Amino acid sequence: MGPGTGTKRHAGRRVFVAGLAFAALAWPAAGAAQAKARTIGVMSLLADEFTVVGQEGTTGTKLDQNRRETVRIADGALERLVIGAAMRAVAGVDAAAKVMPMLVNEPRYYRDQSDWVDGDKAALPAELAEALRGAGMTHLVLVRKLRAPARMNTGRVSLGTGRLEGVGFYVDRSMPLRLEGTSEVTVGYLAPYVYARAALIDLVEGRVLGQRDVTYGEVVTASLTGARGADPWHWLDARGKLQAIASIVERDLALAIESLLRP
Repeated sequence: MGPGTGTKRHAGRRVFVAGLAFAALAWPAAGAAQAKARTIGVMSLLADEFTVVGQEGTTGTKLDQNRRETVRIADGALERLVIGAAMRAVAGVDAAAKVMPMLVNEPRYYRDQSDWVDGDKAALPAELAEALRGAGMTHLVLVRKLRAPARMNTGRVSLGTGRLEGVGFYVDRSMPLRLEGTSEVTVGYLAPYVYARAALIDLVEGRVLGQRDVTYGEVVTASLTGARGADPWHWLDARGKLQAIASIVERDLALAIESLLRP
């Protein structure tokens, strides 16, 4: 799954500038060219890895004591999904824009991404900004990781402790939950989450024109999946986990980007 699903695929091209390597994924223009149409790049620094957060008791302390396990995502598989959703969001708002999705191939950019935005000023690495402008881009939609308090949504209340960042799964193996509209009580839950910040950057002036945050985790219980077994981690298989993350990206992140681009 990734950019180009359901559309004609074209050969991509790679750009190398002073050690920079990123893939310019081919994508059809969103609409007919116009004299003042924007050329908008889309780049994600969100999903090079996912984190499994295991809830731990925090009675008597505000410290985040959750257990964490980080898993690398090979070949940009999830980033392609993020980029695809962002592309569709951009095209839905600005049909006249030429849109250029960029798949990053630089681990240091993931490490340093928190330094790229300072208030309303964009502080992209010089070689990256030069390469983007050299490719003809006037604007960039940049999706980065956001660190914020855990808020796993049940539809009525928010659950979870500690702080989350990027994409992953929050696993609670002990909390009893009464299923809405029934007398059934289940123990534990699994919550896929996306914590991201999308920014619209004017590459010509080096300004941040706006930002939108996504902090959403969706509680999944055993009865919702038809699963059996005590460990919530196993209530969804690998495909189900990917689809759960994808649904948040394609709904919540896409809506945030649409809001970012609207006049």
